[in-house]
Amino acid sequence: MIPLLAALLAPALAADVPPPFGWQHPAAATWHLESTLFSPRGTRYYALNNLDARAGAVGARADVTCAAVPGKKVTAVTCTFDWIELAGKATVDTDQPVLDRVLDEWEGDFKGVTVEFSLAPDGRMKGFDVDASERQNKREAYIIEAQRALAQRLFCLLDLSVPADGNAWKKGWKVAGNNEVMKLQTITGTSGASEVLRSLGKERWGLLSVTEEGRGTLSPGGAVDSAGTRLIDVRLAGMSLLDPATGSLVWREVTLDGRLTTSSQSTGSDVELYQASSIQRIDRPGAPGEVPLSVPAQRAARRGGPAPAVGADLALVPFAELKIDPFFVKGMPEEAKPLDLPKTVVRARVEIGAEGRARTVRAYEGFEVLATPTENALLAAAFPVRSGPYAVDVEVEWRPAAAEDGAAPKVVPTP
Repeated sequence: MIPLLAALLAPALAADVPPPFGWQHPAAATWHLESTLFSPRGTRYYALNNLDARAGAVGARADVTCAAVPGKKVTAVTCTFDWIELAGKATVDTDQPVLDRVLDEWEGDFKGVTVEFSLAPDGRMKGFDVDASERQNKREAYIIEAQRALAQRLFCLLDLSVPADGNAWKKGWKVAGNNEVMKLQTITGTSGASEVLRSLGKERWGLLSVTEEGRGTLSPGGAVDSAGTRLIDVRLAGMSLLDPATGSLVWREVTLDGRLTTSSQSTGSDVELYQASSIQRIDRPGAPGEVPLSVPAQRAARRGGPAPAVGADLALVPFAELKIDPFFVKGMPEEAKPLDLPKTVVRARVEIGAEGRARTVRAYEGFEVLATPTENALLAAAFPVRSGPYAVDVEVEWRPAAAEDGAAPKVVPTP
């Protein structure tokens, strides 16, 4: 499907000036949104019935349907949730059951709200809001505002302004001021200044790629708390794919890394926030990769985060030092087949005895459904013999088998 799309769009790619931004969608367009939010300080989440818990990390994934009404100056967009999943990690383990109950309640709330915003002619988002039920009391009003702040971190990737000037496309362009994607998850608004630099990248799968880097010094509105003024140095990096025939967004991923400035730090850690987000059209072809992810694959649970620690008596050896071929498995395990996964990678940390056999394997990044099969495959693999036990980080690439290859997964690599 991707080569066909590239052939169809080749004439548009040859143009000197990419088309201006356009919400060139049918009456309704379907998107898959993901955002994972980390905050060492924690963010408190409230339910109606006097339940609340502080979360250090929250992940949100949703399918939404958006309809647009073009106007003379802006395009009005309304979106509703077809499906949403919220999961979090409480900062205190004993609070985990409470946090789970709060987020379950929020999932139900989101299914009944409408997200509203406008897009300027260049694609900049304005007036983001959530149309929820009428506020009955102060607690409910606070919860609705907190839900709006979380929804904003999901939808902010639709804030992508592009120039109409061909020279700007060639040289790159800066977007200063009110960048929705650079805002904080707060009900009091975001103060400060930010700037995002975007530039046209290489063609990918018949689509225009736009790379972006941003930086801002931000703080929550009225940010004076017990720790003093909170000034956060936020860095952004991302990439987008645009349909060159219409200028409409097909796919985008963004990461934000926020560190407290030196004057704002009250502890040894400067990390204030980290966000990893993506958005993808799922009612049309053109997703990144050889094959667009299926909706079940997009919803499949994933592991992510740093590698687990190794014992003090083990040396962490770079994989290249082992001088062996990379690991890959041809054929998916039975439990993964319903997800229709494309070629994908699982990362694992392996502790190996001096004789070259794996003692422990802990997968720490990749699709959850492939974690245990990856660990079992590496426990059966042979590693180089060394003078003592050691640890190594390994990537195992899973490759779907063709029908003629048979159904049984086969571990291919050995030293």
